[in-house]
Amino acid sequence: MGFILMYDITNEESFNSVQDWCTQIKTYSWENAQVVLVGNKCDMDGERVVSIERGRQLADQLGLEFFETSAKENINVKAVFEKLVEIICDKMAESLDKVTIFETYLSQTQELVH
Repeated sequence: MGFILMYDITNEESFNSVQDWCTQIKTYSWENAQVVLVGNKCDMDGERVVSIERGRQLADQLGLEFFETSAKENINVKAVFEKLVEIICDKMAESLDKVTIFETYLSQTQELVH
């Protein structure tokens, strides 16, 4: 499961809500939910109130990938979805690897017992 946590770079209040939203995702969603932080409306740089640096710092603090996008101008939109899918697939592969290792361990343990 994945989430795109998005704020408006022209709206300080939306940026200030990100930590609460992230906490809610971690509290109420799946344990392995993957989240990407996105600052939207990068086409409106003249009205920007949240710097790219602040967005990156918050993403680092929360342990999230970070992008800036413009839905209106279709800037980085595809990249966000591709990265989120990549992260989800990587986590799924890790989980499958752990299951395979555990199954191998169980198989070997059963052989030793018999």
